Amino acid sequence: MRVCLISLVAVVLALSFSRALTAPKEKKIVTVDFSTRRVPSDWRVTTKKWKIDQGELRGEGSGALEYKKKLKGDFTLSFDGWTEEKANIEIVLVDPKSKECFFCFAFLGSYHRVLDGVKSAILKGNRFVSVDPRMWIFPGRDFSFEVRRARNQYQMFLDGLAGPAFTDPDPEMEEFLLKISASTGDKKESVSLDNVRLVVEK
Repeated sequence: MRVCLISLVAVVLALSFSRALTAPKEKKIVTVDFSTRRVPSDWRVTTKKWKIDQGELRGEGSGALEYKKKLKGDFTLSFDGWTEEKANIEIVLVDPKSKECFFCFAFLGSYHRVLDGVKSAILKGNRFVSVDPRMWIFPGRDFSFEVRRARNQYQMFLDGLAGPAFTDPDPEMEEFLLKISASTGDKKESVSLDNVRLVVEK
């Protein structure tokens, strides 16, 4: 009887330890719907030509919306975007110290000379690691953008449809900064962002 009890206790302890190792990490959800006059304090807009207007972040020309806090681990970023003319929307993960690009998730709407077309792509540093020639954005239409990271796996989505994916065989990134950028062909071309939702590990 005593042996059975000892065995039972050992099994319970082993299960508890296993659950502790595999327990999902707590998530933090950050949302920005631009319903107030000012951009939330955890975010920064890089150009004075982008302002909150009628519940959206609107402006002219290229610029970026940056999340000020350092991030670590898995995340999901989603938002809505619109461009007046051909433009590129990118999600960039940046080294907090060197400011160099870890990863860039490029939703292209204008011709790219290296890719020889309008495509979507993932870059690690300055190297293309995944390209989807069937996914691109075009002017005058609202799109829903999403990028996910799960450990060393990365995936892009456009309007809920899966695009470029990449599994990093040599992960180096620990802490990083995140920004949403828009690159337009002209300083007066309009851009808008809305319904930003960032899910990160606490």
